[in-house]
Amino acid sequence: MIKKIIINFWQPYTALYRYAELLSKLDNTEIVNVVDSRERWSYEHTGHDFPGKFKHGMFNTIMPSISHKDLAIYLNSLRDDNTVYHYTSQRDVILYNSDKILFTVHDNPFSQFNTNLYYNSDNYKKEKLRKLYEKYIFNKYAMHSNYITTNTNYVKESLITWGYKGKIYVINHPVADSFYHINEDKNKIRKELNLPLDKILILNVSNNVLRKNGEIIMKLNKILNDDYLIIGVGNSNGRINFKNINDQTLNKIYNACDALLFPSLEEGQGLPVIEAFKVGLPVIASDIKVLREVTNSNAIFVNPNDVNSIYQGIRDSIKNADELIKNGRIEAKKYSFDIFKRKMEDLYAKISG
Repeated sequence: MIKKIIINFWQPYTALYRYAELLSKLDNTEIVNVVDSRERWSYEHTGHDFPGKFKHGMFNTIMPSISHKDLAIYLNSLRDDNTVYHYTSQRDVILYNSDKILFTVHDNPFSQFNTNLYYNSDNYKKEKLRKLYEKYIFNKYAMHSNYITTNTNYVKESLITWGYKGKIYVINHPVADSFYHINEDKNKIRKELNLPLDKILILNVSNNVLRKNGEIIMKLNKILNDDYLIIGVGNSNGRINFKNINDQTLNKIYNACDALLFPSLEEGQGLPVIEAFKVGLPVIASDIKVLREVTNSNAIFVNPNDVNSIYQGIRDSIKNADELIKNGRIEAKKYSFDIFKRKMEDLYAKISG
């Protein structure tokens, strides 16, 4: 039987950690966590932790033979002809060499390493160095692996243009079972979350990097009439914001809201869109190539740089909610864990030979 070692560098309550956690549910799979900062790993999580020797994550990555020596020894102890090592992010460092290494690349490298899409002038110089470092890691490790899996054809095309010569497999990231429609009165859920009962709640799930386009939401807050309220998760864009929450709470927030607003300038897949589909929310999304692909055009598309276009999109999403919800739930079925599991098991079998 094929043994799958899932090597995860991302802390709990992030999309990339959730991806690694889903992989760990496949047959004969073990997840190992590369831990740089203990406080970021204080939440409940899955897997076997291997702390780095240095407090700063960059030093751990620059000198992996020193910082993660214990993990390298452990990975070596697991080696046999049927072991596949799966690194779950394009910014990971190979800690143990094997011809059966798989990388997951989540984002278009042309945008992933573009500092202008991530940071403003206040911290641009510092973060530009970080992006140059991440680009170096990506080119040294992921780009020289034999196998890559990615989440969309959009990212696959970008990798080919970037110069990757290995085999690329498109396997959409699934929606976790923790996201579903709660068959309860919406106001009951809102009361539990201390959310207003008399507003149309528009949800934004993202972080604060520039490509998520939080600036346009801040502008939107200024022109929305009193009927609407933006709820932010993972960011500070809303009138009400939630951070560091588990999937159970996030699912309740989805169920408490009336639509998802996703005005990103760039995405690799945009998992919140599919989570919203599964829960049963209409989606207002940026009119960009990758979101057209992921939604199969079942969303209200807007100009992400035009606040009036977004405002009109919100109104249209509420007006056409029934049809959008129906079509969205059909699309969400394409992102089931069962489909993901079958495709990943087939890929591991190909790599194992």
